[in-house]
Amino acid sequence: MLEVNDYPAAWMVILGAAFIGAIAFERLLVLIGLAGNRWLLGLRLLLVASLLAAFTIPSAIPGSPDINAPAFIVYVFESLFQNEGQTGPARRALILGLAVTFVAWCLVMLVLGRRKH
Repeated sequence: MLEVNDYPAAWMVILGAAFIGAIAFERLLVLIGLAGNRWLLGLRLLLVASLLAAFTIPSAIPGSPDINAPAFIVYVFESLFQNEGQTGPARRALILGLAVTFVAWCLVMLVLGRRKH
């Protein structure tokens, strides 16, 4: 069981792993050819930001509402390993978080597009 002092440390590990994974994913996208023009750069930014968001959006664990875990992990665990899994809260958190990520990406691309002209 997590102690009160372990909870922030666990989230720091989650954030660190998500950033390392996002950097590795970005490098992989460059290696497979998503580099070059501004459109491909924007697509690469969207994919990396979506991956980072998916692994860091928090969701309450069913049965322990005061403990959060990454929504992606909660969703997968509840849908695959629980007979009566409650995927609703994790699914809503993922959808909302990824929608916010997409809107932020659109705003960044809009600002970068205006800056170039």
